[in-house]
Amino acid sequence: MSIRNNACFSMLVIGIVLYSAMSNLAWANNDLGGQAYYQSENNHGGDDRHHENFNNRRHTQVGKFGYGLDLSNFNELDSMPTDDNYAEVVLEDSILGSVYIEQGSSIAGNKAKVVQSDSVGSEAGIWQYGGDNTALITQTGKFNKAYIAQYGYGNKAWINQAGYNNTAAIIQYGYGSSLSINQTGSNNQAIIVDNGGSNYGISQNGNDYVAIVGGYGINVYVTQN
Repeated sequence: MSIRNNACFSMLVIGIVLYSAMSNLAWANNDLGGQAYYQSENNHGGDDRHHENFNNRRHTQVGKFGYGLDLSNFNELDSMPTDDNYAEVVLEDSILGSVYIEQGSSIAGNKAKVVQSDSVGSEAGIWQYGGDNTALITQTGKFNKAYIAQYGYGNKAWINQAGYNNTAAIIQYGYGSSLSINQTGSNNQAIIVDNGGSNYGISQNGNDYVAIVGGYGINVYVTQN
């Protein structure tokens, strides 16, 4: 396990994640009015993308941040009082993993926590540059990668991974977004880049690709199976 403080490294990691996933990922943005472009393993046609309303998809549901997860784990971190920034790493029966945490803002109130349990070769990174942000990454399984970068204020993010070879990234700008990614199974990829005021979660259970990039004020829940 290692903890690094390197802004250039963080930008490189996030850039690589986004670039490597671009050709496979589904897309959605705030201009779609509750709709999304998506592309999944079961409907994978090169550059072709499909456009439907979330509620019309057979395997799609709508809900709030943390849907399908036990929010008590996140709420415990979020409610922790601190006059400064707070960071915690918990390793339980985990080997060959890496953890990167950077809190580069002079503004207090940032809270970051990574938990790797029964994990092999997983990687987690959290970068916080604003204030009053909360980020949690929980990982079990093998070779999972999760990254959270928070540049605004009052944002919440949680990535939970339980499986094999999953990749997830949440990047938050602006104010007051609550975003979650829950990945089970194997070979999932999910990217969220948000500009503030959103509240939603993404849940994947195997061999799926999704991205929501450049949105703001989005309130949806996406599940794929």
